[in-house]
Amino acid sequence: AFLDAVTHELNTPLASFRLGLETLARHELTPAQRREFTRRMGEDLERLERTVTQVLTAARAEEVLPASRRAESVDLGRLLRANVEELRSRHRLDADSVRIEGPDSPSVRGDPAELGLVFRNLLENAVKYSDRPVQIRIDVEETTEGRIRVIISDQGIGIPKQELRRIFRRFYRTGRDVQRQVSGLGLGLFVVRTLLRKNGGQIVALSEGAGRGSRFVVTLRRA
Repeated sequence: AFLDAVTHELNTPLASFRLGLETLARHELTPAQRREFTRRMGEDLERLERTVTQVLTAARAEEVLPASRRAESVDLGRLLRANVEELRSRHRLDADSVRIEGPDSPSVRGDPAELGLVFRNLLENAVKYSDRPVQIRIDVEETTEGRIRVIISDQGIGIPKQELRRIFRRFYRTGRDVQRQVSGLGLGLFVVRTLLRKNGGQIVALSEGAGRGSRFVVTLRRA
């Protein structure tokens, strides 16, 4: 079943990308049409990249994970803003659909690429499991233990309480995936937890149940 899912996740954007190339090569298109095909092909490439990254990260998680070798001081505010801008552009969201609240530029310790993937996955999920208009809030807090907490809240379909612990398992697909016919490998949150552990962080999922939205609480080391 896993190989079937991987094959589907790779073949679907590849087929779409191939169709886009053939259309651009064989047909006379207006500038607007060419821009639209180019945009869609870019999305196909991003989907391929995400799939490959998720599979490779999950495969490496079977090894004993050392602490991240590229740990450095990371401007968390800049990292979050970059992810939010990318998310808005990719999903054509309004400017006020995703809000960041809290200290403007706290610094955390970690690998910037790995932490970027963590927040990209979490924000993608927040959009994926929300109806329009999307409303996502990111709260950044300093804890009394000298760490930084990031809370990503959405007003989406929520998570049944009995699934809150299971969603971080490798290949786990929830009832909400079936409900919304969401494609995927069941690796996104597993990758998030794996990378956070490598970077000395933690994550907890909270939800009051179906239809009540979700909150993902990430705790990171302060730089």
